[in-house]
Formats: sequence, structure tokens, C-alpha cells
Amino acid sequence: ILPILYDKLRTGGVCYIFTNWKFSGLISQFCAKETGFNVRMQLVVVKNNFGMGYGFRNQYELILVLEKGKHKYNRNDVSNVQKMENILHDANTHPHEKGVGLLKLLIEHSSKEGDLVLDCFAGSGSTLVACKQLKRNFIGIEIDEHWCKIAQDRIKNVSNTLF
Repeated sequence: ILPILYDKLRTGGVCYIFTNWKFSGLISQFCAKETGFNVRMQLVVVKNNFGMGYGFRNQYELILVLEKGKHKYNRNDVSNVQKMENILHDANTHPHEKGVGLLKLLIEHSSKEGDLVLDCFAGSGSTLVACKQLKRNFIGIEIDEHWCKIAQDRIKNVSNTLF
């Protein structure tokens, strides 16, 4: 999907890819060979909960920040280490759900009101909720009807006020 995203993204646009330590290097190499994306930064996201695993359990995720051309960010005080709020899982939370607070930070840092944000793997709609709260236009793509319904319900329940 990365070559397609590169072709469709406007020059000066930015793309965030959530990944882990096993795949971040491979994705970076792929971008260098197969797209024109520049890897601006690798962010570390510290989670408030441990993941599943044997021997060692992950407590962080990585985000690759990919740029098409030179992106102009809105702030100069965003660290490459971020914390994500704890997600209390139940039947309505996606197994790989991201915290709305973290997503709002990234969206605010990279866009302005009225911009269009695409989430190709929308899951239960956390990015879309963040976009609605921040008055961004959004498109969410999700293959699983169950998660589409949950995302739609979450979006309907978002207040249009920021405070």
C-alpha cells in the first residue's frame, strides 16, 4: 500500500506508520527502494500496559514518520518519545486500538482544520474520532464489518466541540 499512498499523498504531506521493532527497518528499506518517501523520524510510543508474549512482553510501539517532500509541522516541541493512554479492552475495542489522545497530538502536529486525513486500517475508528474532534475531514477504510459498525457508532457519539 505504501507506493499507492505515496502517489496519492500531496507533496508536503506526511504519513504515520505504526509498527514494531521487527518491521521498522524493513519498512524503511522498502520506502527507500520502492517509494519516494523520506523517513523523517521513528517515534517510540510507551504504552501503559504490557502486550502479549513469551520471555519478554512489549510495552512500546514504533511509528515511522514518512514525508513526501518537505512537510511543515505545526509545533517544534513534540518529542520522539510519547506515552499512550491505557486502553481498557472490551468487546468494542479493537485488539490493536490506538489512544485517541496520541492520535490527536499527531494530527494536530501535522495538519490544520479542514485538512483530509486517511486511515487505511481504521479498526474501531480512533483516528476518525480524533479527526472529528479536531475538525479535520477524514476517510476511514476497514475491511471487517464488525469494526466498521463500531467506528460509525463512535463517530456519531463525538461532540463537535473541542472542550
